[in-house]
Order: sequence, then C-alpha cells, then structure tokens
Amino acid sequence: MFGWLVDYLKRLKRIKGLQISRNWWLLAALFILTIGATAFYTFEKKEADFAKAKSGDKPVLSQIQVLPPEDNENNEVETASALINKKEVAPLPLSITESGKAAEDHQLESTGKTVMKWPGQGEIITKFGFTYSETFNDLRFHTGIDIALPPGYEVRAALPGTVVSVSSTPMWGYEIVIKHNEGLETRYKGIKPLKEEKGYQVEKGDIIGRVVHSPKYEAKMNPHLHFEVYEFGKAIDPMQYL
Repeated sequence: MFGWLVDYLKRLKRIKGLQISRNWWLLAALFILTIGATAFYTFEKKEADFAKAKSGDKPVLSQIQVLPPEDNENNEVETASALINKKEVAPLPLSITESGKAAEDHQLESTGKTVMKWPGQGEIITKFGFTYSETFNDLRFHTGIDIALPPGYEVRAALPGTVVSVSSTPMWGYEIVIKHNEGLETRYKGIKPLKEEKGYQVEKGDIIGRVVHSPKYEAKMNPHLHFEVYEFGKAIDPMQYL
C-alpha cells in the first residue's frame, strides 16, 4: 500500500545526495580559482617591480642609502665646517699683539669698573692684611702687597693721575704717591723715582721709577715693589683693582 511512498523517498534521497556532491565541487572550484588568482597577482607584481628597477625607476625605499663609516665621518666634518662658516662670529675687540694698556682700557669700557695696570709683573710674596714680618719677627698689618722684582726693574703707573708726592725716609727709602680720579691713590715704595719732583702728570703704564734693594723696613726680604692702594684715604687690598 505504501510502496510508492518508499520509492519516492529513495529517489528524493538520491537527488539530495547529488545536490550536496555538486555543492562540494563548486566550493572546491572556487577555492582553486582564488589560489590561482592570488599567485597570478603576486607574480605580476614582482615582474612590475623588476621592470621598474631595471629601468631606473626604483622604489622609494631603495633611495635610502646608508653611508659607510668613513663617509659618515667626512659628512660630519663637512657639516660642522658649513655651520662654522655660516655662523656670524663677532670680531675680536683686540688683537694679541696690541698693548696691555689698550686691553685694560677695553676691559674698563666693557665692565664699567676701574682696572689698574700691574705696576710690575712678578710673584706676590706678601699679601694685604695681617701677616708675619721677617724683619721684625712679629705679626703686623701689611697695608699693601709686595711684588718680587729684580733690581732695576721698571715700575709703571697703575692709573693715569698726578704725582702729588715724591719723598724719602730712612725706613722705606723713596715713596711715590699718585692721585687718581674717584678718590683713588696709589703708592710705590722700594723704588728709585724717575723724577724727584711732584706735580707732573702720568698716564697709565708710564714708567715712574726702578726697583732698588729692599728698604730697611723689609730688609730681610728679596728685592721687591711695595704697592699700596688708598680709597678716600683708607688702605684697601690692591687686588680689588688689579
């Protein structure tokens, strides 16, 4: 009675099996086509890059070049030289060959502070202030500085001014006093004056005398210049102005 139904179901099952098998073949074909297209695209791209490289139209990345170590060093030297050449360097205000007087005048103009010229170039053997006296074997206040200089050394004026006193005492020998602007006064002891008179003008660096043997006040010391600076009548450390 139901034989026809059984035959129908069998035929339907065979049809579905054929449809499922056909779907699998379609999927396999689609997969193969995808792989083939990808391989073809990759091959074509490599061929195009090779053609560009051969013709001189290189990719952007190929334009980045790494210099070898020696080239890098040369490049750095050239770059530094270029920067130095481009940089504006202010001319030096004074040359090395110009006089010390000009250099000190420039320093005075640039800083606005009075700068004295060293009356002599030598070692400072006694500083300003309380110090031990070899001559008197005691501790006493030293009103200047002692600059070790050989006999005959030319002593120069520390600042422009007027020689207001040239005197001599048994203990100190000759003393030259020069009055300057701004309440300053310089005193030079242990020298023989170039002129034994007062009232004449001197410029900064002018020779005013020569070193002699140490005065009796500092007899146990080697030949030197005793140099003092007074500010409004009070002895101060000369190093403040030198």
